Amino acid sequence: MFAIKALFNDEIAVREGFSSIRKALLENHPDHADYYDVLRKILQQQTHLKHAVFAEKDVVSCEFYGFDEKESAMAEAALLDVGALEVIVE
Repeated sequence: MFAIKALFNDEIAVREGFSSIRKALLENHPDHADYYDVLRKILQQQTHLKHAVFAEKDVVSCEFYGFDEKESAMAEAALLDVGALEVIVE
């Protein structure tokens, strides 16, 4: 299982990102069910925001857990699409 750490500019960017994920879930194309399952998994987790430094700037970090290899790749792409500055998969 993999953990994912996503870095965003600030708390507002995190909220906007999650809002974009919610909007994407409304579209729900049946031919991409795995991708939408990953989006739901991201939203279902408790979001704990932490201070981090990225490229010498103060940013916000949030972590997600319990993704397999395929899910972590989809989650990384989804988080980057909604405004994450960087996504680290461990």
